[in-house]
Amino acid sequence: MRLTNLADDLGVPINDLRSCYSLHFGSPCGPNKLLSPTEISQLTKFYLASKSGKIIYVNKKVIEFEDTLPQHFNNSNPYSHEIAFHINSKASLNFESRESSIYHFGDVTFDSKLSNFEAFSICRGLTDRHAQFISRRFFKDSHTPQDISEAQFLANKALKSYGINFLSHLITLPQLPVHLLDSSPLFSIMDKRSKSIGFHSMFRLVFTDHSGTTSKFKLSFLSLKKSEKTTINRNVLNIRNLDNNEDLMQISRSGTCVPFPSYRNIIPALQFFVSIASNPSSAILHYGLKTGECSICGRPLTDPFSIREGIGPICKKSII
Repeated sequence: MRLTNLADDLGVPINDLRSCYSLHFGSPCGPNKLLSPTEISQLTKFYLASKSGKIIYVNKKVIEFEDTLPQHFNNSNPYSHEIAFHINSKASLNFESRESSIYHFGDVTFDSKLSNFEAFSICRGLTDRHAQFISRRFFKDSHTPQDISEAQFLANKALKSYGINFLSHLITLPQLPVHLLDSSPLFSIMDKRSKSIGFHSMFRLVFTDHSGTTSKFKLSFLSLKKSEKTTINRNVLNIRNLDNNEDLMQISRSGTCVPFPSYRNIIPALQFFVSIASNPSSAILHYGLKTGECSICGRPLTDPFSIREGIGPICKKSII
């Protein structure tokens, strides 16, 4: 079948189909281009998707919209209760009242009040590669009793060095889903902004940790680039630390969070997002007051009234 025959079958202008072919396959073609069965199938699917709004073209580049959640949102998480416990409470406050267990590692016998999840999560964040290795085995459920004793030993050693108040700061989480918050206010702002500027909508928040260190976070729809095509998932928010360009976590519309396993000091950051999720507008204004920049568009605030409010009049429409 030639391109012009396919255009007749679909009832579409030949030039529209030629443009689709050029964008999808990366080369121009004439109306008499001979198509293989694979090209016919892909081109038909691509053209229909573009007409339904699932694919758009921006500067001759393909933008495809995806609704299905990434696979890691569907994984089971046997540690969701413990993760939620650390996020929604001050785990270190009742640490001394916990019951302790006795462990043996080498010639050392010691007590520990850490759960195995806490011990291996701490090992996951240590610079010791062997500690990281046994942590990976634990979260793959392939660890040994010896691994447990060693993880408890290493984790307690770290806890002794840093202090119990830093327990939540030492833990590094596995890339497993856990339901933590009502994300509808966050998505509401993103959806409203998308209607005015398109798929590039985002906003920024500022977080100050226990040490007084300030971090800027960017919230945007999940975007994946492959060659000339960009896939955007408007059912997932990706949160990135702008200071080190490191991803913190992803959030679905249902409020399920999936942290990135390499992110350190993640518990306090997650606690911050849980605390602002119900009223992100307040956090958006705080960003402007704290940084002198608009959270929505990122531009410096120069108007005196905008400086006092923490946001400009146009971007303010996205949060009211």
